[in-house]
Amino acid sequence: MADVDRIAATALKLWEHADVTLAITGNLLGSRNGYLRLPERFGGALEDLQAPRPLVYGPDAYGWVGFDLIHTWDVWTPDDPGEMAVDELTRFTQELMAGIGRDVQDPVVWTTELLSDALEAMAERARAAV
Repeated sequence: MADVDRIAATALKLWEHADVTLAITGNLLGSRNGYLRLPERFGGALEDLQAPRPLVYGPDAYGWVGFDLIHTWDVWTPDDPGEMAVDELTRFTQELMAGIGRDVQDPVVWTTELLSDALEAMAERARAAV
C-alpha cells in the first residue's frame, strides 16, 4: 500500500500562506483541526509557532503539526453564524462548564475564518524561523 499524505488528502481547505502549507480538516465530533506543514529548514521550537491550542499531532513524515478544537472551552459553529448565534453558543458553553465546576469566561466560538487566521499567523512565525 502506498504511503499517503493523510492531512493533504482529507483537507477541507488546503492553501499556502507565507510559503507555508496550511490545512483544515474535519473530525468525527464535527469540529475542525488545524495543521501547518513545517518549512523544510524550520529551525525554531514548536512552541515558537504559538498555536492557539496545544499541538497534539506531529510532526509526521510530511512535516505536518496540528491541533484540534474539541476542548471543552471551544465551540465550533457553522461559518457566519450571526452575532446572536455566537452569543447563544458562548452562554451555553459557560453554563455547561459551570455545571461541571469550571469557570470559562471567554469560550472561543470558532469559524473557518478564525481558524484560517490563526493558522496564517502560525505560518508567518514558522517562516521567520527558517
